[in-house]
Amino acid sequence: MVIADPGQELVRIVARSGDDPSPADAAAALLLRRRFGVSLPPPFVRLAEGGAPPPVRAAEPIDVPALGAVRWRSTSRGYRGMVPDEVLASETPSPPLGWWRDQVTGAARPGAGHAVMVAGGRGSVVALCWLGPTQPWGHEVRRPTETSDDVDLGEVARFGVDPLAWGHGIGRALLAAAEARLVALGFGHAVLWVMEANVAAQAFWEACGWRPDGGRQTVHAGRGVQVCEVRYRRALGPGRSSFWSGR
Repeated sequence: MVIADPGQELVRIVARSGDDPSPADAAAALLLRRRFGVSLPPPFVRLAEGGAPPPVRAAEPIDVPALGAVRWRSTSRGYRGMVPDEVLASETPSPPLGWWRDQVTGAARPGAGHAVMVAGGRGSVVALCWLGPTQPWGHEVRRPTETSDDVDLGEVARFGVDPLAWGHGIGRALLAAAEARLVALGFGHAVLWVMEANVAAQAFWEACGWRPDGGRQTVHAGRGVQVCEVRYRRALGPGRSSFWSGR
């Protein structure tokens, strides 16, 4: 079998597998791992029942297909009822795998100002996060009054936990690592954007100490659909609990 794009092939397998893959899909995913050395996402990797949470680490190039797959699974499940089903059903990762590849490669360069982090041992990815300087992700419609804090303002973005990993504390561990990494990169404050309709996500951020700061923006969700996002902010500082394991 000729596989021109192993990353897109993995996303296709994940999209049709749900949480309970068939033996054929499980075999296809393992074939991709053997032939291309790629990391695998759920449902082809499972959390240990009652075990320690997976480690948080810097993403590697072998993780790129799994990054796209976990992002697809987390948004297609987490945005249900907030974004039209036809948009969520698309098997094209957003952002595309090429974007993830560029970000992972760039983060490995000396002096990089951003990082891509994952939860999962080497060869597996169950959660992901991009962090770095603030980015113009959408069309901003309202920005709060700027303060002196904004000169050292970082951002947590593309944050996603696979649905099979929800409720295990993995999101909190990944976020703690992201905050620690932002401090290491020289940022004293950070922001993130969350869909205005996503009440569950807002509750998670607030439980982790983030608060809305009045910022709002509209972003394209695909197929001409736009959604509104609100901005959350948090002061960062030394001495916080860190799950960052380095490279």
